[in-house]
Amino acid sequence: MTLTRAKAIRDFEVPYTRKSKVKSKGYVKTVPPKHVVKFVMGDAAKFLRGEYSFIISLTSKDSMQIRDNAIEAARTHVLKGLETLLGKDFYFAITVYPHQIIREHKQAAVAQADRIFQGMQRAFGKPTSLAAQIKEGKEIFKIAVNNENAIPKIRVILDKIKSKFSCRTVTLLKKVETPKILIKNP
Repeated sequence: MTLTRAKAIRDFEVPYTRKSKVKSKGYVKTVPPKHVVKFVMGDAAKFLRGEYSFIISLTSKDSMQIRDNAIEAARTHVLKGLETLLGKDFYFAITVYPHQIIREHKQAAVAQADRIFQGMQRAFGKPTSLAAQIKEGKEIFKIAVNNENAIPKIRVILDKIKSKFSCRTVTLLKKVETPKILIKNP
């Protein structure tokens, strides 16, 4: 089944997609599998210790939904670019989680199938994929590096993936101040 256009699902709607443990009470009978494979890549231990000096984030300018396969396509492109540019000395994380269930109605492409559209006026639709709901100013990706010379190249990589999302995005750079460790003498 082909995917519908992103402009059809990008509006920020909160439909009733209740998933219940009791099978008879749940409207969504099955949840589609998520396409995002990894959410944290690179050297996460080094990031948690605070050893990276620059954080680059891709932030949304709009409030909307982004489908999980668009996030995965952008993730693979960024990860490949970071690995060729920096090797393994980086931290890359996806900071949004696709939890919203997208439902779609059957589409008829032939002329004699008009009876599909008659009957129930507001049919529920079948669950097809998942989406992440992103509000304005929310980070989508976070990249941490030490190499200051690699920052313009990382910005180029992030500019290439902007077309995969249906929202306007901006790339932000933040320099991390190294924390001063206080050692008490006994």
